Amino acid sequence: MSLRSAADRTISFSPIDPPELHDAGGSPRLDVVTGPDLIRTGAPPASVGSSPPTPDPACREVADVSPRLVAGAARIGASRLKRGLDLAFAVAGLIFMSPFLLLLALIIRIETPGPALFKQRRTGLNGRTFVIYKFRTMRVVEDGGEIVQASANDTRTTGFGRFLRRSSIDELPQLLNVLKGEMSLIGPRPHALAHDAYYADVIPTYEARFLVRPGLSGLAQVRGCRGATPVPEMMAERVRWDLAYIETWSVGLELRIFFDTVRVFFFHPAPF
Repeated sequence: MSLRSAADRTISFSPIDPPELHDAGGSPRLDVVTGPDLIRTGAPPASVGSSPPTPDPACREVADVSPRLVAGAARIGASRLKRGLDLAFAVAGLIFMSPFLLLLALIIRIETPGPALFKQRRTGLNGRTFVIYKFRTMRVVEDGGEIVQASANDTRTTGFGRFLRRSSIDELPQLLNVLKGEMSLIGPRPHALAHDAYYADVIPTYEARFLVRPGLSGLAQVRGCRGATPVPEMMAERVRWDLAYIETWSVGLELRIFFDTVRVFFFHPAPF
């Protein structure tokens, strides 16, 4: 994975402490130095059938990477404590929740034909592709060049799947991805390859998220960026939070996001 900086379009975050990451309106605070708007024009990816082809992970090139962003990613990658917490929580969670997880898998198999686990290719650290695990919540299993985002009252979603999605319990199998080193507890949320290809084309800083492992939860999610992204501006907001997390990373910020995730999990269910 190669990195390059662009003198004509650089986006960096204000040198502020993690508690002050957002302004009065709740948006990430950014210093936009020069260059065109963050969003390039393009149609929203409700379906990404004929969008730009899926890029070869080995040939990814991340644009507009500031030195502070690279330094933040280096701190994250070098943190043994972060990886230790990932392993500890993943092992403990899989052991203690195994009866509950097996029960969920059984209910899924009984309700509709098909596997209990949904597997889909996602982009991880340094642009490498990996297979993500989730509990299956739909009657379809999509992993190609055309992937339609889930929406409210989506007819593809099963009855039990709606409960799993709203509670975010469908994400728990990703503890296996954490155990394998493909994901972290905290980090930018990974998206389907077809969506990565689309957003990398319309958001110049999108692929900078691949400087770190993707996470089960992230700063964007605890700041309210959850659910579908019908317009590119909504994904751009997530990218701003993701890059803010990387640039200002600390153990304190990591723990704060973890506990905020627990609060969101219990008191703020997903939109659908």
